[in-house]
Amino acid sequence: MKPLHVLVNDDEPALRHLVALILEGAGHTVFESNDREQTLAFLHGHTEIDLLVTDLQGSGGAQIVEEVREALSPKFPIIMMSGTFTSDTDPGLYKVDGILAKPFSGEHLLEAVRSVMSQVT
Repeated sequence: MKPLHVLVNDDEPALRHLVALILEGAGHTVFESNDREQTLAFLHGHTEIDLLVTDLQGSGGAQIVEEVREALSPKFPIIMMSGTFTSDTDPGLYKVDGILAKPFSGEHLLEAVRSVMSQVT
């Protein structure tokens, strides 16, 4: 897989930074945001972003997904993270391409990225 430009959105700075470190360690370029407004503004201003990894709850993840799908592209790759997800949660329920149930390992994060990006045409 080629190196990606990934935007990570989470209102918890420690988790956001940890996700960024894992992705950077795998060779990706990572940008961080902490809320809906910042995420949407960044996506509109930076067309090089290949993937969005966003939290469901405090950072406005559900609204972000809806707005990204409408304003940018219905096929923009999105992974959603949440402590309320289980391994059986269907990503289609949230209109995303992949989910991560918190807490998750670095390997689970990287596998979700590989899986989602392998479906991008």
